[in-house]
Amino acid sequence: MADIDLKLDPKFDGKSKEEILSVFDQEVERFSKFMETIGDGRIQGGLLPPERVLLKTYLVHKFRGRLNG
Repeated sequence: MADIDLKLDPKFDGKSKEEILSVFDQEVERFSKFMETIGDGRIQGGLLPPERVLLKTYLVHKFRGRLNG
């Protein structure tokens, strides 16, 4: 199976941990809003707080390369 690499725009090079985590928060929010648009009755609304935490944790570990290979 091929790996999926997570890369940030080069404009974030040298940014603080807090600034990068803010980018991940924005991405999770964007995904939550997307989930609100899905018409499947089993999936209604945005992400719940535990789902947000799991998704952000995944993004952070993927970005740091801890999940690759």
